[in-house]
Amino acid sequence: PESRFALQFHVPLAEAYVELGRVAEGSAIIEKNLPLMQKQFGEQDPVMAAGLRVRGLVHLFNNNLPGARRNFEAATAIYKAKGPARQAEVERMQKFFDRLGAAEVRAGSVKK
Repeated sequence: PESRFALQFHVPLAEAYVELGRVAEGSAIIEKNLPLMQKQFGEQDPVMAAGLRVRGLVHLFNNNLPGARRNFEAATAIYKAKGPARQAEVERMQKFFDRLGAAEVRAGSVKK
């Protein structure tokens, strides 16, 4: 099995690919590694939350707005469950929800 460090490395790598517009490559990395993260660390681990956040970003870039929301909400719930030690991640998630909200407005799926 891959080490925690190796699995953690895949998250920012996948995110970088997505943010650079190489969504398919980022998606492939995160989809390959999410099951490994879940198996090794469990569903409530912050590493898993980071992976779900990146999967949400992939969905956002692919205009799968419900998929993005589900993954962002799941990641936020994991961070919140970890308490004050993960407050920075909870606050960071707001930026992703802001991007999602803007996309939903553009898509006409919510009203301004």
